[in-house]
Amino acid sequence: MVAEVDDQINRFRFILKDVDAVPRFLHNFHNGGEIVKSATEILQGAGIVTTRQRVVLLDMLLRRDDHPDAERLLVEARVGMPSLSVDTVYRTLNLFVEAGVIQRMAVPTRRARFDGCTDPHDHFLCSDCETIQDIPRPSKRAAAIPAQVSACGVVSDVQTVYVGVCRRCAAQFATSEPRRAE
Repeated sequence: MVAEVDDQINRFRFILKDVDAVPRFLHNFHNGGEIVKSATEILQGAGIVTTRQRVVLLDMLLRRDDHPDAERLLVEARVGMPSLSVDTVYRTLNLFVEAGVIQRMAVPTRRARFDGCTDPHDHFLCSDCETIQDIPRPSKRAAAIPAQVSACGVVSDVQTVYVGVCRRCAAQFATSEPRRAE
């Protein structure tokens, strides 16, 4: 876990040195990685006042596909902004969710996870290591809401999460010794 965080910090260190000098892009896997908008443009389009913290946090989410939690974003953002507070990160992420700029994921993990891609897509959650992978949604599959669900109320979002064991964890289980019942 520490090595993964160190790797992420190194990936984003260049972003945090000079926020205004680094171009920010939303790379969306649904449109073939085509450059869509910068974090600043997205914030302005949503009517959110741009601050250095907001631009950096949104940019970090847009550049990645590992669906981080707030604590991971905080650790990485503090490399360039040591005074950034936990409260600021949570308030900013909640603001982004309310404005529709990012998604709070409906996944059964220990912490809330966030996704910078707001286009319709599904997820695969590893129940062992809690990695989350984006799964393109088949274009034929419409968001058909079952009558039983519609009877409960008005649906505003559908998030499909496939829960299982990722290939990496499955390979580790296959090569490890069998666990003994205690």
